[in-house]
Amino acid sequence: MNTNSVSILTHEQIQRLQQSIEGRIVVVCFGAGVDSTAMLCALHAANIRPELITFADTGAEKNITYQHVQKMNQVLPSWGWSLVTVCKKITLESTSYDDLFGNCIDNETLPALAFENRVQSSGSKVRRTHILKARSPALLSALPIQSG
Repeated sequence: MNTNSVSILTHEQIQRLQQSIEGRIVVVCFGAGVDSTAMLCALHAANIRPELITFADTGAEKNITYQHVQKMNQVLPSWGWSLVTVCKKITLESTSYDDLFGNCIDNETLPALAFENRVQSSGSKVRRTHILKARSPALLSALPIQSG
């Protein structure tokens, strides 16, 4: 257990978490909100280091969200972890938009939140923050991501 952190998990919770992902690659989809930040803290408390932490930049995030990603990138190296990898969709040159707002205007649609659906709209962000369980290191090299 990490002795530099405040104990936010019980010994039993740490054991259960470690056992549940034993032998698997841990990839975190970081949304920069309360839940995904708490998940990173819990992983740290359980001495579980993700192989990859991604943030899906829709181009429509609030400034405070981007600031939080930057702050986490200041903390993560002190934990011995890699920085957050920012993933941004690269549209075709023929596409008239490059962010979520342009997509909504061009396609005459609204994000799921406009319909009071608290789940992120598919295509703009992952449906839920989660730990991706994988059995093959090939997964990491197959992810279509752009570092930024």
